[in-house]
Amino acid sequence: MTEYFEPLEGRIWLFKLLLTKDAYFIVICPGSEERVAEVQQEVPFMHHPFIGGKQAMQIGRELKLCISDEELWPAIVAIAPHRFNASIIKLGRSFGDMAHQTLIKYLFDKRIPVERKGVAFMEEARRTIEKLRLKATKCHQGRLVTTLSLRPCSPPAVPAQSQLAQTQKWTSLPPEILQNILSFIPETRYIAKAARTSRQFYMAYCNVLMKRLREQSTQVRHALPSDTEQLKVVGGGYQDADRWWYSPNGIGLRDLERRVDGLERLLRETPGDIRPFFRRTLGWTFEIPPPQEQGLSRFQ
Repeated sequence: MTEYFEPLEGRIWLFKLLLTKDAYFIVICPGSEERVAEVQQEVPFMHHPFIGGKQAMQIGRELKLCISDEELWPAIVAIAPHRFNASIIKLGRSFGDMAHQTLIKYLFDKRIPVERKGVAFMEEARRTIEKLRLKATKCHQGRLVTTLSLRPCSPPAVPAQSQLAQTQKWTSLPPEILQNILSFIPETRYIAKAARTSRQFYMAYCNVLMKRLREQSTQVRHALPSDTEQLKVVGGGYQDADRWWYSPNGIGLRDLERRVDGLERLLRETPGDIRPFFRRTLGWTFEIPPPQEQGLSRFQ
């Protein structure tokens, strides 16, 4: 694992963020459950479980930390989420070295790659939003290059008894309503399929996707340091970055990973090129505009 940490000096807020937000501790303590409960009361660690008695020794054997039938090696062990794989961060301790610096360094080196990944995906999201904006503008102006044409929709059949409805002109949905309808579809791939319907659907698709990318990018931005440029420089001042500019208590690693993964998933679901796709009009070539019907444009 790449190391980003420097010697620890006076970074109390950073230590608090790493120890309270980025990790969850389970204390395995040999001895009777009553004595372990007394130890828990004596230390300011009440928000984390203490395990003693036979269960503690059983876990110690699974982690290969047993010295004897009643003793365990002092150690800090990391359990990987979702896989439950154990890796030893620090085994043993000595006078003046309680392994706390090793633990903080380990947590910090885990956090920095996720933050740098978030910055990279935010930049990719900005480029994607700009491309979608340009495509939506071209589509609105009728300059989006396609290999096909859309025939105008015929108005629905109106019952003979409805004289008022017969006099009404057939119109399509307003763009705002169509955009709101598409925004309720959770899966991006289904919205992408709808985008091939017409120019109006394509522009609504672009607007919905741009809004989702902006919202997800904002969530990632709130979890990153105020100055993201520091994360782009190898060996930059990672520890001195302000990670509390949005949330006074900071945002933990698991929450940061969830936000970054959400943005990455949304970017991967964004197709590279979704354009209106319909069968070509018979006898029409790409250079010649298709025939008009009933005074309507070929894209509604």
